[in-house]
Amino acid sequence: ANSGTNTIGRAFENGAEVNQSFITGAALPQGVAVDDAHIYWANAFGTIGRANLDGSDVQQNFIDTGAGNLNLEGVASDGAHVYWADQGGNRIGRADVDGNFILPNFIIGAKAPVGVAVDNDPPTDKHVYCVNPANATIGRADLDGSSPTQNWHEPGVTLDPRWVAVEDPDVYFTNPGEDT
Repeated sequence: ANSGTNTIGRAFENGAEVNQSFITGAALPQGVAVDDAHIYWANAFGTIGRANLDGSDVQQNFIDTGAGNLNLEGVASDGAHVYWADQGGNRIGRADVDGNFILPNFIIGAKAPVGVAVDNDPPTDKHVYCVNPANATIGRADLDGSSPTQNWHEPGVTLDPRWVAVEDPDVYFTNPGEDT
């Protein structure tokens, strides 16, 4: 997600054939996610964009999340749902991948969340994770939104963690304040 140029970039896994403008017309995109069929991105002004993996059928306002201006941050997909972090609303939203059943308050009580990730690989438990920079924690809830714990992990950082990714059994996060 290139917020400075309002584009979504793409490259091969080996780093070749970088295309910084693979998808154009985004609105300050803040995160990107991919599932088996689509690319999703969080537009800072409250919508989730979507396109086919080949960049066709671009829909900049695929999901209206109800988030206020400059509040929408990270996005994730598990192939059945799209999740997003609403920093200003202190919540994680969710919708079906077809754009229906929008739940802006899917998980509430987050602390200015920015990053969101989904672990839905069996045989482990399935969870949604979010990074809460306001209190330097990583939150977690069951994939159905139940059992939310906003301080599931306190990584011991003194500054604000930002982005999160999950690859069973590990949870990865960035902490730009400490360059880690």
